[in-house]
Amino acid sequence: IRYLKTPSVISPASKEDLTGRLKELAARIERQWGPRVKLDVQLDREPLPGVLSHGAYLICHEAMVNAARHSTASSISAAVISEPQSLRIVVTDNGSGFAFRGRYDQSALTKMNLGPVSLRERVAFLGGTLTIDSDDKGAKIEIVLPIIEKRG
Repeated sequence: IRYLKTPSVISPASKEDLTGRLKELAARIERQWGPRVKLDVQLDREPLPGVLSHGAYLICHEAMVNAARHSTASSISAAVISEPQSLRIVVTDNGSGFAFRGRYDQSALTKMNLGPVSLRERVAFLGGTLTIDSDDKGAKIEIVLPIIEKRG
């Protein structure tokens, strides 16, 4: 559990491409929990910096598994798209949503202690932003992580 919560640790698997790891994750979620998983990965370049790639994988893992296990979703959609200076992750589902309703940014989620704590911590560690929309028709998690190249 400590390993999964420590965003600075880079697993040996993170040396593999993020796209391949996410495809394996989507297939595993479909097999294990049954929802249809649509995956859209648009990366201008791989590999991404190691900590970012590993963090993005763990963020997708948590968001998708939570939707499959807790929301009774029959459909999950995950998009991971690189932009010039950032990586955008959007995970949506058609399940029951979170216990709260409405749209909350990272600051509000933290103040009100809403949403998955480890997800909030991982996004904060990576210098990103998190927004969650939740209603009776499902949830949408939007995350933007900066792409910082290692220099020197």
